[in-house]
Formats: sequence, structure tokens, C-alpha cells
Amino acid sequence: MLRSAPKFYEVAKRIVEITEGCILVAHNAQFDYRILKTEFRRLGFDFERENLCTVELSKTLIPDLPSYSLGKLVRSLGIPVSDRHRAAGDATATVKLFKMLLDKDVEKTIIKAAVRLDPRHQMEPKLTDIISKLPAVTGVYYIHKADGEIIYIGKSKNIKSRINQHFTGQTPKSKKIQLEVATVTYDETGVN
Repeated sequence: MLRSAPKFYEVAKRIVEITEGCILVAHNAQFDYRILKTEFRRLGFDFERENLCTVELSKTLIPDLPSYSLGKLVRSLGIPVSDRHRAAGDATATVKLFKMLLDKDVEKTIIKAAVRLDPRHQMEPKLTDIISKLPAVTGVYYIHKADGEIIYIGKSKNIKSRINQHFTGQTPKSKKIQLEVATVTYDETGVN
């Protein structure tokens, strides 16, 4: 699908033009904005835009949901979506979600307060979902890519807490894990 897609440098100028004076709205804005800034930095351009994160807004305007991943969130809110995990499908879902959030914030005070130049660190929804399924037990854990390949093996007295550290860390190793992880399995050892 991406074989014939343009390279970033081929669309960079157009991205600058269409986002000038705009607020970028994304589900997990911190993640998307970091990628954009990194790609522009490679081209020698300092890209800065205000951001609005629909994960953050959803947690404020629709509290106490079991998951804030885009798929589960729009499904629980009855927002029809097709073509999930494709750029157009996810963008359409985010727009529909954002419109719903705009309607919920009648005075727009919450949304105005959430606009920022550097988005707050929001853990990517897929990472939050992985952590929610892990136990706080002693054992060995295995971090897998989507194809099942193990990318990291570790041990901890509290697997849930340790994986949370990996998923919130800012080291190169942690960032690599955050980008590549699809699932975490574990063997409980019961030994401290």
C-alpha cells in the first residue's frame, strides 16, 4: 500500500501550507506530533503547530470509560467507522469523535484549555490497553512485535509496573519498544 506513496520530503511543503494557522487535532496528539516534528527536523525545518488531543479531551469530557483507544472509544459511543487502521478511516473516526466532543463542551472552555504547543505526554491507547491486561506479579515478561517476534525480555517483581515504565520512558530503548510493541506475554514465577 505504501510502495507508491510519496516520500515525506515530497509532501512536506504542502503539510506546512495546509496547517499554517491551524490547530492539529489527533487521537494521541503527542505521538503524531512527535513524528511530524522529527520528520521536519530531518529536513532542517522547525515545525510547530498548536495541538488538540482527542484522547485527553475524551478522558475529560467522557470519564470512566474502560478504554480510550480510538476503535473501542468510537464503538462504545456508537460512532460508525469503516476502514479502521487506515489513514482515511482513522482520520474520519477522529473527526466524528471530535465533533461529538465539541458538542459536549458547550462553553468550549475545556477544549480551549486543552490546546497547546507541546501536547502532554499521553500514553498511546494501545499501550494503555496492554498494561490494563497485565498482573502486578513477579515474573518474566516478553514484549512482542505484531508478527510475534520478541523484541525485549525482562524480569520484575511487578510486571504491570515495569511495563508501565517501559511505555512511559523517554530513553531510546523505551521509545523503540513503544513504537514496535503489539503485545506482552509473561510467565509468573512467584519468586521475589
